[in-house]
Amino acid sequence: MTLSAPSSTDACLFPASASQRGLWLLEKLDGPNPAYNVPATIRLNGVLDTNILRESLQDLMCRHDVLRTAISDLDGEPQQTVYDELNVDFSIVDIPSEEALVSNLLIEAGEFFKLDTAPLWRARLFHLSKPRHVLQIVLHHAIADGYSLMVLLRDLVEIYNARLKGRQIELPEIPVQFGDYACWEESNFQQLRDDVIDYWREKLADLPELKLPGGLSRPEKFSYAGRVLREKLPQESVEKLEAFALEAGLSPFIVYLGILQIALQRWTGQNDVPLGVPVAARTRPELKDMTGFLTNTLVVRYPVDISNDFLGHCKNLARSFKDDLEYSDIPFELLSREILDHRDASKNPFFQIMFAYQQEPEDLPAFGAAEASVMDLPLEIAHFDLHVEVVCRNENRQLNVEFATDIVTENSARDLIAIIHSAVEQFAVAPKSVIKDISG
Repeated sequence: MTLSAPSSTDACLFPASASQRGLWLLEKLDGPNPAYNVPATIRLNGVLDTNILRESLQDLMCRHDVLRTAISDLDGEPQQTVYDELNVDFSIVDIPSEEALVSNLLIEAGEFFKLDTAPLWRARLFHLSKPRHVLQIVLHHAIADGYSLMVLLRDLVEIYNARLKGRQIELPEIPVQFGDYACWEESNFQQLRDDVIDYWREKLADLPELKLPGGLSRPEKFSYAGRVLREKLPQESVEKLEAFALEAGLSPFIVYLGILQIALQRWTGQNDVPLGVPVAARTRPELKDMTGFLTNTLVVRYPVDISNDFLGHCKNLARSFKDDLEYSDIPFELLSREILDHRDASKNPFFQIMFAYQQEPEDLPAFGAAEASVMDLPLEIAHFDLHVEVVCRNENRQLNVEFATDIVTENSARDLIAIIHSAVEQFAVAPKSVIKDISG
């Protein structure tokens, strides 16, 4: 099956994707929610032409249809409405200090969007002093995922630099837009193999109830209140661990996922802890340069056998994950509808802990004379009980643990981080250690 654009009569109306439908339903139930904002915050040090930046943002909107899209209600069903033209939501704000900067960035990141009102993104340029600025782009998750941010920043830098120098913009063509993808996804649902549903129905049968340490009871409704703790993993141990992974034919993703599983077994006392793992649904070359919410979520369920050694656990985990990928062509929202009778408003239906292994670009390209660098924001939001990330920045590996503050205590989250640190250090020097024998 090939991806192709619909006829011109459907040019402005497209079905909502399965992921967009899920977010639309959440807004119907709970109202607009800033927890689904996706902010990108970039420090710019150097001379910046703000007029060219504004024009470049407008060009960016013209290039990507999803930046001109709203999710509308048509007879009780969500649809994408793509507008031919929209003005970019961009403004410049003078900021007196770093403290005021962080406060304003958090306010902007926390302003909600309404899905039926385009554009579902905005850009703010905070001016500290010449030549210091911070550019913040905030998008609703319905139109972007983490990969999309990289695409948008790449395109924006190229457009800005081309305009600045008066040269041709050198960007690849986008063969299909997100609306085209949603049409293909909808038609693909109708041809979904029965064995895909059967595989996940069996894999997710009799899920255990997760019991987290700390003594906090789960609220009736998930509040999204959270915090993030960030720690750098020990460099020497990281190098040894990743060298072991290479020698064993394992990806760093599998090794860190295995470490998290073992740490969670030690932390919770439960061997069977299902995890959510984001996977890119961009398996087709046509989707490489497109912006949209294409990330799917796989449920990884491979219980920890504490009598096994770490190497054996990781090899078995890798085989299990490979099987999961064979059946990954069903969007998470559709899977939920197919195999669940009802959903609990207090938690995700299949897992409460998310794991991600993120590779960040070594350096952001400059906006002309302005050097660019990523700025982390202390967002007080959680989408799951726990969201554990290993972030690769150059040679460094940063461990981020986002936790729901009304479900997990800070002390408990720090205990988990300590267990992960200990496991990294021990398995780095002795990867064939039996799991039950590790300390920490």
